Amino acid sequence: MSNVKKPYLKSVLLDTSFLITLLNNARSHHKTATDYFYHWTTNKVRLYASTIVIAEYSVKGKLADMVMQHLVVLPFNYDHALKAGELVAAQTEAKKNKSWPQAGNERDAVKDDIKLFAQAHLTNSLLLATADEGMPQLVDFFRWQGRVKFEILPLWEPFNHDMATTGVRGLL
Repeated sequence: MSNVKKPYLKSVLLDTSFLITLLNNARSHHKTATDYFYHWTTNKVRLYASTIVIAEYSVKGKLADMVMQHLVVLPFNYDHALKAGELVAAQTEAKKNKSWPQAGNERDAVKDDIKLFAQAHLTNSLLLATADEGMPQLVDFFRWQGRVKFEILPLWEPFNHDMATTGVRGLL
């Protein structure tokens, strides 16, 4: 028997698209979002909802109390702002030298996405759960530069028990 301690998932930052998908059973990845949410809430994983995400969601409606009781509201604070500034500076430099991932990443939401990246990084969340298919290449760009250390949990892929439990594919 191995004495190697396997990591386990302690916290996840939820993107607006995750919450929309979770709460709308007509969305294409609703079951996957529900499976992750159930797994995390039954295994006492800390689920962060940024005030940025809550503001985005609130444009269309109020988050259901049954969901809010499982979430830790994460205010965007000074440290998050400094980290976001660092990421935006890296983004600006990458755009200048044409190394910024282009496909679908010129939308206004990227500004808020970068703020979420700062929060995921500084809360030591291993995962940022999203249905936004433009996010992985942005996170990969910042990971490649060593600026963030979390991964995207994509709702367009089937439920992955290893990711849900450890935050890493294929570890269990």
